[in-house]
Amino acid sequence: MAIAIHAHSIGRGHGSGPEGKIYLDDNTAFTADSSFSSQAVAFIPPDGRSAYEVRRLTPLEHETLQGFPAGYTAVPISTHEKKRVSKNFAETRWRARGDAWDLLLPDTARYAALGNSFAVPVVNWIGRSLERAVSGSRN
Repeated sequence: MAIAIHAHSIGRGHGSGPEGKIYLDDNTAFTADSSFSSQAVAFIPPDGRSAYEVRRLTPLEHETLQGFPAGYTAVPISTHEKKRVSKNFAETRWRARGDAWDLLLPDTARYAALGNSFAVPVVNWIGRSLERAVSGSRN
């Protein structure tokens, strides 16, 4: 079981959260935004070391929540002959492509892109609802 934690409650005192509930335990998530806020989740670790652990959501998890395919925002920004892992370019920022290596978009830009996007399932639902409404008015 995972519990979504509201970004505005992270790193603040117990009584200084946002208006309303600061967590969701019904398998839903708070709205992702592009303000670079830390979306987080509390979960029970599989090894049972503790009751709950808290970690930041990954770009892959944000993509899944928004209805995008895995790696949708992992866009190459440059191509290199060899992988150059460093403090600024972590191992996860590189993807092999033939004999070359692509340097991928940083996570902060991926979070921003997802925060500025529309959730795919919502757009599909709106489109189907409009289609039904328009076809129903013709009859």
